[in-house]
Amino acid sequence: ALAHGLVEACQAEHAAEPHEALKSVALLVPWMVWKHRNSCVFDSATPSMNTLLDRIKDEACSWVAAGAPGLRLVLPQTWDVH
Repeated sequence: ALAHGLVEACQAEHAAEPHEALKSVALLVPWMVWKHRNSCVFDSATPSMNTLLDRIKDEACSWVAAGAPGLRLVLPQTWDVH
């Protein structure tokens, strides 16, 4: 779903700064994977893709609210950050 959103953003006629959006995603996703990994290693949390995706969605909403350039363009419409 994320890859589909990236393709749509790059193909959109009036996409505002898709390069900036891709840079935001390139920072957001690994950062959240790292944080989830640390929770599993240091806090004995159970690894969970659902938990990880929920946290990525929540953080993406925060980044959009803070003005991350173009991030709305590449996130799926179902993520409610639009």
